[in-house]
Amino acid sequence: MSGEQSVRLGDLMAGRATTVNPARFMDEDFELYSIPAFDRGAPETVPGSQIGSSKQLVQAGDVLLSKIVPHIRRAWVVGPDRGLRKLASSEWIVFRSDAVDPGYLRHLLVGDEFHASFMNTVAGVGGSLMRARPAFVAEIRMAIPSMDGQRRVAGVLDRVEALRARRREARGLLHELADSVYLEMFGSPAEPGGRWPTAPVGSLARVIRGASPRPAGDPRYFGGTIPWLKISDVTAARGKTVEHVRETVTEAGRAKSVYLERGTLILTNSATVGIPKFLGVGSCIHDGFLAFLDLSDRVLAEYLYSFFRIMRPHLSRLAPEGTQKNLNTPIVKAIEVPLPPVELQREFKRRMAAVEELEATVGRGGVVLDEMFGALRQRAFRGEL
Repeated sequence: MSGEQSVRLGDLMAGRATTVNPARFMDEDFELYSIPAFDRGAPETVPGSQIGSSKQLVQAGDVLLSKIVPHIRRAWVVGPDRGLRKLASSEWIVFRSDAVDPGYLRHLLVGDEFHASFMNTVAGVGGSLMRARPAFVAEIRMAIPSMDGQRRVAGVLDRVEALRARRREARGLLHELADSVYLEMFGSPAEPGGRWPTAPVGSLARVIRGASPRPAGDPRYFGGTIPWLKISDVTAARGKTVEHVRETVTEAGRAKSVYLERGTLILTNSATVGIPKFLGVGSCIHDGFLAFLDLSDRVLAEYLYSFFRIMRPHLSRLAPEGTQKNLNTPIVKAIEVPLPPVELQREFKRRMAAVEELEATVGRGGVVLDEMFGALRQRAFRGEL
C-alpha cells in the first residue's frame, strides 16, 4: 500500500493519563469503558457513587486495548460525546493520535500480526493474572498506510464486520425461536400448576456425576487419545451439540473418570451452572458435569434438553452458594419435569429439527463470512486492499 511508514506504537499512545476519582462526584453520571462493558458490547452509564476506584479520563476517538487476559482480543473506539465524562479502567492501554484513523487502529490491534507481537509482551502466572506490559507494547512497530488508505481499509472491514454481526443476531433470534416454540407448545415449566403432570428427573433418567483423575495434569492420566470434556468446550459450542473437545486422557485416566458415548445428554453443574448439551463425540467427563442415561419412555432426550435450557435461570438459583455454585446430583434428581404426551414431544422434536436446519444454514454462512473477514484483514495489513 502506497505511503506506508513504520510507526512505533508508543508514538500513538496517549500521554500521561488524567485520573478521576468518581467517589468525589457521587451524583454525576459517567460513561464507563470497562472490560465487562466491552464484553457486553457497549459502555455503561454509571453514577460516581457506584464506581469503586479511580479511572482514566478518555475522550471520543481514543482507541482502547485491553492488557488483561491478552489472548482474548479486545480493542474498541471510544464513542462520540454524549454530554458525559468518559472513564476507562486501568486495564486499558489508551491510544490517541491524529496520525491514525481510530477505526483502522482498532482493526490493527486485533489482527494476527499485531497479536503475535503483543503476546510477547505478556507477564504473569496465568489466567486473569496475565497482562501485557505497556512499556513493551510501546516498542512494537507496525506499518501504517496513509490516512486515505487507513480509512479505506477500515471501511471495508467495518462493512464485513457488520455482516458478521447480523449473522450472529440471526443465530440469536433462532435460539429465541426455539425457546418460543417450547413455551407455545408446553407453557413455562417454571410456573406452578402447569397443564401437564410432572415427574422428578430422578424417575426419568439415571443421573450420574463425572469424576476427575487426581492429581490434575499427571501424565499417567492426561494427554492420551480419549477426549476429556471441559466446561470451556461446552461454553464454546454453538448449538446443542459439543463437537470439539480439546483435551485428552489416557486409558488409566479413563478408568478414574466417567466415559460417555456420543449422543449422551449432559448438564454443567459447577461454576457455569445449568448448560445442557449433547455429546458429539464420546468423552470422559469430570465432576463438573452430570449425565442422563437410560431415559424413561415417558420423555424424549430432545424435550429434556429444551426443558433444561428454558429452566437454566432457575437451575442457577437452585445451586447452593459457596466458593463456586454447585448443582449437586440430589438437587437435579428432585427437579419436577412437566410431561406432555410423548407424541406431542415428538412433534416438538420435528419442529426443532427445522429450526436446527435453519441454524446450520446461518452457521455455514457465518463460517464463510468469518473466513472472508480473516483473509481480508490479512490482505489489508499486507497493503493488498
